[in-house]
Amino acid sequence: MKASFSTLSVLLFILSAGAAPSKRDIWTPPVTYPKKGTSWSAGDTVTVTWDASNPPSRITNPTGQLLLGYLDSKGSENLDLEHPLAEDFPLSNGKVSFHVPSVPARSNYIVVLMGDSGNASPTFKINS
Repeated sequence: MKASFSTLSVLLFILSAGAAPSKRDIWTPPVTYPKKGTSWSAGDTVTVTWDASNPPSRITNPTGQLLLGYLDSKGSENLDLEHPLAEDFPLSNGKVSFHVPSVPARSNYIVVLMGDSGNASPTFKINS
């Protein structure tokens, strides 16, 4: 019985050691453009920028996706997940360019930079 207990203890130790969470460096570079009050027009080529100056030593997701959305009256982000503005670009670049889509005119648009985590820009305007 002592051997069984010992074997069980070793097995539990091995399983728990393998299940220990690994350290994860999450990088959330802040969006620097567009700024509040920026105005884009459908069809324009624009460049969204973010501060890529201080990445962690180990980036868990080095590629990004940029989404367009808008804030509703309750402050909820309504993101267009099906039509990214840009995707599969290196977060370390600090910028990505794309054509502004044809969307309804609003003054409460945001872009969200997705990678390890999401960072939203301030609200801005798109003219149709």
